[in-house]
Order: sequence, then structure tokens, then C-alpha cells
Amino acid sequence: MTGGYTWGAAADTLTLSGNADLVALGNSTLTVAAKITGGLSTDTLTKRGSGTVKLTNFINNFAANNIAVESGTLQFAYGQTVGLPSNRSFNISPDATLQFSDGFNAVLAAPS
Repeated sequence: MTGGYTWGAAADTLTLSGNADLVALGNSTLTVAAKITGGLSTDTLTKRGSGTVKLTNFINNFAANNIAVESGTLQFAYGQTVGLPSNRSFNISPDATLQFSDGFNAVLAAPS
């Protein structure tokens, strides 16, 4: 599978309830333009599939503090500086990639 698909617009909302998987297969790119919100801090947001999932809405405020990239690429492409809390945990598998791009600057706070 190649090509791309955009889910939603910046004014749309994708509300999470529990753990969530973002999947892109082959050489495809799934761009999630909608605001991702909801869930609990104990939830996990998991990127699966060999393609790329690109999050572009800088007002995402999903509660999941556990971000897992099992395969392919998860890309934060917010276009502006966003601070990530110290309790946000990233687990990146050996064959997976986490990217910060498109002018995005990440401020990662370490636990004290």
C-alpha cells in the first residue's frame, strides 16, 4: 500500500477511550489532522504497521502518558514548540522510528 490519507481537519476531534492504535501499512502515510483528546493517563497510544502516522494538530491533549512505536514511524509534525510532560513515556521498538519534524521543537522534561 502506498499513498496517503488525512483523517479529519484541525477543527475536528478524535476522542480516545482506553488504549488506542494508530495504524499505517506499507509505504502509506496517515495524517491525523484532528485534535486527539480524552483517555486516561494510564492509557497507551501505540503506532503499528510499517507506514507513517503523522500527528499535525498542536492542540492534541490526549491523556495517554505511554507512547509506543512498535513499527514504522510516528511523526510529531506540529510546526511549533510543544512541551511534553516528564511523565510522558516513549517506548520505541528497534525497527521503529519516532520523529519530530516540520519545524517542531520538543521540550522533554526528565523526571526529577
